[in-house]
Amino acid sequence: MLKNKIRKVLADKEKNNKFLIDALGVNKSTVSRWVANRDEIPSIKNLEKIAKALEVSFFDLIEELPDDT
Repeated sequence: MLKNKIRKVLADKEKNNKFLIDALGVNKSTVSRWVANRDEIPSIKNLEKIAKALEVSFFDLIEELPDDT
């Protein structure tokens, strides 16, 4: 299972949700869900856009968690 680390990277970069809203042109609720991990992980296309906006690697934004099986 994958988990995104957008919240951590935003904090490390001293950026906020509004930064992503403006940089990606998406709505506030979408970014809020991504940052709170309340929804599925963003699409690969969106993760690539987020990584570019935050000047990090795509892989800095995701973390693989062990399955609970």
